[in-house]
Amino acid sequence: MNRKSTLLFIFLILIISTLGCKHYSTQTGESNDGYLRFEIDPPTASVFVDDIYVGIAQDFSEKDLRKKEKFLRVSSGHHVIRFELEGYKTLKREVYAGHSIQTISLRLEPL
Repeated sequence: MNRKSTLLFIFLILIISTLGCKHYSTQTGESNDGYLRFEIDPPTASVFVDDIYVGIAQDFSEKDLRKKEKFLRVSSGHHVIRFELEGYKTLKREVYAGHSIQTISLRLEPL
């Protein structure tokens, strides 16, 4: 390989190796992913994160804050959460997730 090809190959390997990496807290060594829980009325509203369907609101409405596995885990950063249910106005909320549990409480309005 010539020098240019070798550098391109190394660059591509570095890029590929970083795909799928998680961000970790330097203080605790834990993932910086965030958790969302929902208090939505009606609780059967569909939930979308960044336009991807993730389930219904009641699936992520655990009241015991120690049970993180019952919340919606999202990557660290900015996300748009959308709530939809037939016969109701669609609502959106913007959140910034990062190493915490956030509760989104809202009531969908009938059409």
